[in-house]
Amino acid sequence: MLLTIVVGSLLCVVVCAIVLDFIGSRPRQVLLATAALTPPEHVFDWARASFAGALRRFGYRLAYVDDVQLVFERGWRPLPVWIVTVLLFPIGIIAFVMGRRCSVLIVAIKADGRGGTELRISGEAQSSLASKLADIADVADPP
Repeated sequence: MLLTIVVGSLLCVVVCAIVLDFIGSRPRQVLLATAALTPPEHVFDWARASFAGALRRFGYRLAYVDDVQLVFERGWRPLPVWIVTVLLFPIGIIAFVMGRRCSVLIVAIKADGRGGTELRISGEAQSSLASKLADIADVADPP
């Protein structure tokens, strides 16, 4: 009887965790594009400073930089991974190691052919970060 209650409770916790993870802070696809009248080299310096600071607050780090793009990444583990790790410790450590996910955001900057710049942001981000990125991208004409 006690075993049935314990197993049922654990099953409820796991199901709730999966549902919460599904509707929670799971990253969503982001695609933003904007244009600036400023040359690409000015926008690139501005974007590197602006996006790096904003994304650092959300746990992203600058992973790669070249002449035309900035690549940011963030490692995370879904809630069910944490629950399995705790409930099935020490065997749950395998879930902890294997359950890591990575979200990537790419900020691509290229000349638009008219002396201006096209700024494109693509990848995965939480909805709060996506709105923050849209706000930053709206001011893509640096001073």
